[in-house]
Amino acid sequence: MTAVARLTLTPQDATPGPRGPRGAPGPPGPALQGIATKGWGNMAQGMFSIAMGYMSRALGDTSTAMGWHTKAQGKYSTSLGRSTKAQGKYSTSMGFGVTATAEGTLAVSGALASEVVLVAADQRLVRDVKAADTAKMLLQLQNLNVVEHAPSHNHCLHKGIDPEEGRKHRKAGLLAHEVEVHIPKAVSSASSMRLLQPDSKETHEAEELEHIKDVKSLDMQVMLAQLVGAVQEQQKTIEMINKQHAEQQEQHAEQLAEFKTEATKRIAELEALLQKH
Repeated sequence: MTAVARLTLTPQDATPGPRGPRGAPGPPGPALQGIATKGWGNMAQGMFSIAMGYMSRALGDTSTAMGWHTKAQGKYSTSLGRSTKAQGKYSTSMGFGVTATAEGTLAVSGALASEVVLVAADQRLVRDVKAADTAKMLLQLQNLNVVEHAPSHNHCLHKGIDPEEGRKHRKAGLLAHEVEVHIPKAVSSASSMRLLQPDSKETHEAEELEHIKDVKSLDMQVMLAQLVGAVQEQQKTIEMINKQHAEQQEQHAEQLAEFKTEATKRIAELEALLQKH
């Protein structure tokens, strides 16, 4: 069956918006719907929204849904790939089965490869700056457990990996649930994941195996600050130990010098005494 482009409503059919400066026509009013392009079963329901691919849904105003069963629900949101959702305002989801739930979030289901990653840390964006308790930071890091783990059974199926083979895909890391106990500010959630069974050749549909809501993630900026603070505290301890050691060495050197002086004096006295006899 041939798919055709579908335009829900053209700008000419739209209800006029507010008048602009000097009576010039303003932008089209809310009657203007989105554009569902070539594909199958796409729906662009939000104003100025675009849906492309297969069964994609652009529901938020000025949203974009592209791919297979994608859904852009938040205003100005973008959903790309397969079975992804962008629910938060200004959010973007990319990949397979991932949902961007928080405002302004970029949710990616796989690896994010980049030559440089920049994190905003401009002092003009913050206030009430105070020195952190580095001793507490060191103690918190000491309480964390570095573990090795393999992907879960359903996560292996989701990624197209045989679960038994997946047992070999081990890596070291931290678990957000444990980190949250000791460093709550380093853990947050801005996405969810649907773990899906590989396609059926007959239906080309993906069966949902597990829906993981509020996926816990580590804030690497907080973790980096935590690590820097802990290293600084350790450095203070090392410098204090070195200072104490240097003072002890100096004290021992003084005591040794005094001992040598006293020993030399005693030897001279004994030699003088022997010469008299």
